[in-house]
Amino acid sequence: MRPVRFGKAVALVTGGASGLGVAAVQRFAAEGASVVVADLDLDGARRVAADLRTPALAVAVDVTSGESVEAMAEAATREFGRIDVLVTSAGLTEVGPAAEIPRASWDKVTGVLLTGTFICCQAVGRRMLAQRQGAIVTLGSIASVNAYPGRVAYCSAKAAVAMLTRVLALEWGQYGVRVNCVGPAHVNTPLVQRQVRQGQLDLAPVIDRIPLGRIGEPEDVADAIAFLASDDARFITGELLMVDGGYSAFGYFGSAAHPDIPRYVPRT
Repeated sequence: MRPVRFGKAVALVTGGASGLGVAAVQRFAAEGASVVVADLDLDGARRVAADLRTPALAVAVDVTSGESVEAMAEAATREFGRIDVLVTSAGLTEVGPAAEIPRASWDKVTGVLLTGTFICCQAVGRRMLAQRQGAIVTLGSIASVNAYPGRVAYCSAKAAVAMLTRVLALEWGQYGVRVNCVGPAHVNTPLVQRQVRQGQLDLAPVIDRIPLGRIGEPEDVADAIAFLASDDARFITGELLMVDGGYSAFGYFGSAAHPDIPRYVPRT
Protein backbone atom coordinates (compact mmCIF):
# COMPACT_ATOMS: atom_id res chain seq x y z
CA MET A 1 0.00 0.00 0.00
CA ARG A 2 1.22 3.48 -0.87
CA PRO A 3 1.16 6.18 1.83
CA VAL A 4 -1.71 8.67 1.65
CA ARG A 5 0.10 11.99 1.80
CA PHE A 6 -2.26 14.27 -0.14
CA GLY A 7 -5.69 13.51 1.34
CA LYS A 8 -6.66 17.19 1.72
CA ALA A 9 -4.47 18.65 -1.02
CA VAL A 10 -5.30 20.02 -4.45
CA ALA A 11 -2.76 19.21 -7.16
CA LEU A 12 -2.71 20.95 -10.55
CA VAL A 13 -0.77 19.20 -13.34
CA THR A 14 -0.18 20.83 -16.72
CA GLY A 15 0.31 18.43 -19.60
CA GLY A 16 -1.81 16.13 -17.49
CA ALA A 17 -3.47 14.25 -20.34
CA SER A 18 -0.45 12.20 -21.44
CA GLY A 19 3.05 10.99 -20.67
CA LEU A 20 4.65 12.07 -17.42
CA GLY A 21 1.72 14.35 -16.69
CA VAL A 22 -0.90 11.63 -16.58
CA ALA A 23 1.40 9.47 -14.43
CA ALA A 24 1.72 12.36 -11.96
CA VAL A 25 -2.06 12.90 -11.99
CA GLN A 26 -2.66 9.24 -11.22
CA ARG A 27 -0.03 9.25 -8.48
CA PHE A 28 -1.59 12.22 -6.67
CA ALA A 29 -5.07 10.76 -7.04
CA ALA A 30 -3.87 7.43 -5.64
CA GLU A 31 -2.82 9.30 -2.51
CA GLY A 32 -6.19 11.01 -2.16
CA ALA A 33 -5.56 14.43 -3.69
CA SER A 34 -8.13 16.39 -5.62
CA VAL A 35 -6.60 16.86 -9.05
CA VAL A 36 -6.80 19.46 -11.80
CA VAL A 37 -5.89 17.90 -15.15
CA ALA A 38 -4.80 20.77 -17.38
CA ASP A 39 -3.89 20.20 -21.00
CA LEU A 40 -4.16 21.70 -24.47
CA ASP A 41 -6.07 18.50 -25.31
CA LEU A 42 -9.27 19.07 -23.30
CA ASP A 43 -10.88 15.82 -24.46
CA GLY A 44 -7.82 13.90 -23.30
CA ALA A 45 -7.83 15.74 -19.97
CA ARG A 46 -11.49 14.87 -19.50
CA ARG A 47 -10.81 11.19 -20.18
CA VAL A 48 -8.02 11.14 -17.60
CA ALA A 49 -10.13 12.98 -15.03
CA ALA A 50 -13.08 10.64 -15.57
CA ASP A 51 -10.97 7.61 -14.65
CA LEU A 52 -9.90 9.00 -11.27
CA ARG A 53 -11.53 8.02 -8.00
CA THR A 54 -10.92 11.38 -6.36
CA PRO A 55 -12.46 14.79 -7.16
CA ALA A 56 -11.04 15.96 -10.48
CA LEU A 57 -11.42 18.88 -12.84
CA ALA A 58 -10.35 18.91 -16.49
CA VAL A 59 -9.25 22.29 -17.83
CA ALA A 60 -8.03 23.38 -21.24
CA VAL A 61 -4.82 25.40 -21.13
CA ASP A 62 -2.29 26.84 -23.54
CA VAL A 63 0.73 27.32 -21.31
CA THR A 64 2.21 29.91 -23.68
CA SER A 65 -0.79 32.21 -23.13
CA GLY A 66 -0.94 34.29 -19.96
CA GLU A 67 -4.70 34.65 -20.29
CA SER A 68 -5.20 30.91 -20.69
CA VAL A 69 -2.96 30.10 -17.72
CA GLU A 70 -4.70 32.65 -15.52
CA ALA A 71 -8.07 31.19 -16.49
CA MET A 72 -6.75 27.71 -15.57
CA ALA A 73 -5.59 28.88 -12.14
CA GLU A 74 -8.86 30.72 -11.55
CA ALA A 75 -10.93 27.68 -12.54
CA ALA A 76 -8.95 25.45 -10.17
CA THR A 77 -9.30 27.91 -7.30
CA ARG A 78 -13.01 28.38 -7.96
CA GLU A 79 -13.58 24.61 -7.97
CA PHE A 80 -11.45 23.61 -4.98
CA GLY A 81 -10.73 26.83 -3.08
CA ARG A 82 -6.94 26.54 -3.25
CA ILE A 83 -3.98 24.98 -5.08
CA ASP A 84 -1.44 23.16 -2.93
CA VAL A 85 0.72 21.53 -5.60
CA LEU A 86 1.69 22.57 -9.12
CA VAL A 87 3.46 20.25 -11.56
CA THR A 88 4.57 21.85 -14.84
CA SER A 89 4.65 18.86 -17.17
CA ALA A 90 3.55 20.34 -20.50
CA GLY A 91 6.29 19.72 -23.04
CA LEU A 92 7.43 19.04 -26.58
CA THR A 93 10.63 18.91 -28.63
CA GLU A 94 11.84 19.43 -32.16
CA VAL A 95 15.06 18.02 -33.58
CA GLY A 96 17.46 19.58 -36.08
CA PRO A 97 20.92 21.14 -36.53
CA ALA A 98 21.42 24.39 -34.65
CA ALA A 99 22.60 26.15 -37.82
CA GLU A 100 19.37 25.26 -39.61
CA ILE A 101 16.61 25.25 -37.00
CA PRO A 102 13.91 27.78 -37.94
CA ARG A 103 13.22 30.59 -35.52
CA ALA A 104 9.64 29.35 -35.32
CA SER A 105 10.84 25.99 -33.98
CA TRP A 106 13.05 27.67 -31.39
CA ASP A 107 10.17 29.88 -30.26
CA LYS A 108 7.74 26.94 -30.13
CA VAL A 109 9.96 24.75 -27.96
CA THR A 110 11.23 27.44 -25.61
CA GLY A 111 7.75 28.97 -25.46
CA VAL A 112 6.23 25.81 -24.04
CA LEU A 113 9.13 24.51 -21.95
CA LEU A 114 10.56 27.72 -20.48
CA THR A 115 8.08 30.57 -20.88
CA GLY A 116 5.16 28.23 -20.25
CA THR A 117 6.77 26.94 -17.06
CA PHE A 118 7.38 30.49 -15.84
CA ILE A 119 3.86 31.69 -16.64
CA CYS A 120 2.31 28.74 -14.82
CA CYS A 121 4.60 29.12 -11.81
CA GLN A 122 3.84 32.83 -11.65
CA ALA A 123 0.06 32.50 -11.88
CA VAL A 124 -0.21 29.64 -9.39
CA GLY A 125 2.69 30.90 -7.28
CA ARG A 126 0.91 34.18 -6.56
CA ARG A 127 -1.95 32.21 -5.06
CA MET A 128 0.42 30.04 -3.04
CA LEU A 129 2.20 33.13 -1.73
CA ALA A 130 -1.13 34.54 -0.58
CA GLN A 131 -1.99 31.31 1.26
CA ARG A 132 1.62 31.05 2.49
CA GLN A 133 1.93 27.41 1.55
CA GLY A 134 2.55 25.35 -1.54
CA ALA A 135 4.87 23.06 -3.46
CA ILE A 136 5.88 23.40 -7.11
CA VAL A 137 7.66 20.71 -9.10
CA THR A 138 8.98 21.74 -12.50
CA LEU A 139 10.01 19.30 -15.21
CA GLY A 140 13.66 19.55 -16.12
CA SER A 141 15.63 16.79 -17.84
CA ILE A 142 18.99 15.17 -18.09
CA ALA A 143 19.28 17.82 -20.81
CA SER A 144 19.29 20.41 -18.01
CA VAL A 145 22.92 19.43 -17.41
CA ASN A 146 23.91 17.38 -20.48
CA ALA A 147 24.17 18.77 -24.03
CA TYR A 148 22.78 16.87 -27.02
CA PRO A 149 23.36 17.66 -30.70
CA GLY A 150 20.23 18.43 -32.65
CA ARG A 151 18.31 19.59 -29.60
CA VAL A 152 19.55 23.12 -29.05
CA ALA A 153 16.15 24.59 -28.13
CA TYR A 154 15.20 21.70 -25.85
CA CYS A 155 18.51 21.64 -23.98
CA SER A 156 18.59 25.41 -23.61
CA ALA A 157 15.05 25.52 -22.28
CA LYS A 158 15.53 22.64 -19.83
CA ALA A 159 18.75 24.16 -18.48
CA ALA A 160 16.90 27.42 -17.96
CA VAL A 161 14.02 25.66 -16.19
CA ALA A 162 16.48 24.28 -13.63
CA MET A 163 17.78 27.80 -12.93
CA LEU A 164 14.27 29.26 -12.90
CA THR A 165 13.45 26.70 -10.21
CA ARG A 166 16.33 27.87 -8.04
CA VAL A 167 15.44 31.54 -8.36
CA LEU A 168 11.81 30.92 -7.44
CA ALA A 169 12.90 28.78 -4.49
CA LEU A 170 15.06 31.61 -3.19
CA GLU A 171 12.35 34.24 -3.56
CA TRP A 172 9.40 32.21 -2.31
CA GLY A 173 10.85 30.11 0.50
CA GLN A 174 10.12 32.78 3.10
CA TYR A 175 6.42 32.46 2.25
CA GLY A 176 6.32 28.69 2.76
CA VAL A 177 6.41 27.84 -0.95
CA ARG A 178 8.92 25.19 -2.04
CA VAL A 179 10.06 24.88 -5.65
CA ASN A 180 11.99 21.87 -6.94
CA CYS A 181 12.79 20.30 -10.30
CA VAL A 182 12.98 16.70 -11.49
CA GLY A 183 15.42 15.73 -14.24
CA PRO A 184 14.26 12.55 -15.98
CA ALA A 185 16.35 10.57 -18.42
CA HIS A 186 14.67 8.93 -21.40
CA VAL A 187 11.29 7.68 -20.23
CA ASN A 188 8.88 5.30 -21.93
CA THR A 189 6.36 7.96 -22.97
CA PRO A 190 4.48 8.48 -26.25
CA LEU A 191 6.97 11.23 -27.13
CA VAL A 192 9.98 8.92 -26.80
CA GLN A 193 8.15 6.11 -28.60
CA ARG A 194 7.42 8.48 -31.48
CA GLN A 195 11.07 9.58 -31.67
CA VAL A 196 12.13 5.94 -31.88
CA ARG A 197 9.62 5.21 -34.65
CA GLN A 198 10.74 8.26 -36.63
CA GLY A 199 14.41 7.30 -36.36
CA GLN A 200 15.31 10.30 -34.19
CA LEU A 201 16.35 8.18 -31.23
CA ASP A 202 18.21 4.90 -30.79
CA LEU A 203 17.60 3.58 -27.29
CA ALA A 204 20.32 0.91 -27.34
CA PRO A 205 23.27 3.27 -26.66
CA VAL A 206 21.13 5.20 -24.19
CA ILE A 207 20.40 2.10 -22.15
CA ASP A 208 24.07 1.08 -22.37
CA ARG A 209 24.97 4.31 -20.57
CA ILE A 210 22.42 3.80 -17.75
CA PRO A 211 23.86 1.81 -14.83
CA LEU A 212 20.43 0.39 -13.97
CA GLY A 213 20.21 -1.00 -17.50
CA ARG A 214 16.83 0.35 -18.65
CA ILE A 215 15.05 3.54 -19.55
CA GLY A 216 12.60 5.02 -17.08
CA GLU A 217 8.89 4.41 -16.76
CA PRO A 218 6.48 7.31 -16.17
CA GLU A 219 5.78 5.95 -12.69
CA ASP A 220 9.46 6.33 -11.77
CA VAL A 221 9.21 10.06 -12.38
CA ALA A 222 5.76 10.37 -10.80
CA ASP A 223 7.09 8.86 -7.59
CA ALA A 224 9.87 11.47 -7.46
CA ILE A 225 7.40 14.27 -8.17
CA ALA A 226 5.10 13.07 -5.39
CA PHE A 227 8.02 12.91 -2.97
CA LEU A 228 9.14 16.47 -3.72
CA ALA A 229 5.57 17.75 -3.43
CA SER A 230 4.95 16.01 -0.12
CA ASP A 231 5.84 16.91 3.45
CA ASP A 232 8.47 14.17 3.29
CA ALA A 233 10.48 16.80 1.38
CA ARG A 234 9.53 19.69 3.66
CA PHE A 235 13.15 20.86 4.03
CA ILE A 236 14.04 20.50 0.35
CA THR A 237 13.77 23.41 -2.06
CA GLY A 238 15.73 24.73 -5.05
CA GLU A 239 16.95 21.26 -6.00
CA LEU A 240 17.29 19.43 -9.31
CA LEU A 241 16.62 15.76 -8.59
CA MET A 242 17.91 13.56 -11.39
CA VAL A 243 15.63 10.59 -12.06
CA ASP A 244 17.84 8.91 -14.61
CA GLY A 245 18.98 5.48 -13.43
CA GLY A 246 22.50 6.86 -12.96
CA TYR A 247 22.81 8.27 -16.50
CA SER A 248 24.25 11.61 -15.38
CA ALA A 249 26.70 9.97 -12.99
CA PHE A 250 28.37 7.93 -15.73
CA GLY A 251 31.47 9.65 -17.07
CA TYR A 252 33.58 6.63 -18.02
CA PHE A 253 34.01 4.95 -21.42
CA GLY A 254 32.38 1.65 -22.30
CA SER A 255 29.10 0.41 -20.88
CA ALA A 256 27.54 1.63 -17.66
CA ALA A 257 24.90 -1.10 -17.70
CA HIS A 258 27.54 -3.82 -18.10
CA PRO A 259 30.86 -2.32 -17.00
CA ASP A 260 34.14 -4.06 -17.64
CA ILE A 261 35.83 -3.18 -14.38
CA PRO A 262 39.62 -3.63 -14.34
CA ARG A 263 40.93 -5.96 -11.70
CA TYR A 264 42.72 -4.22 -8.84
CA VAL A 265 46.40 -5.13 -8.77
CA PRO A 266 48.21 -3.77 -5.72
CA ARG A 267 51.58 -2.19 -6.29
CA THR A 268 54.56 -3.80 -4.66
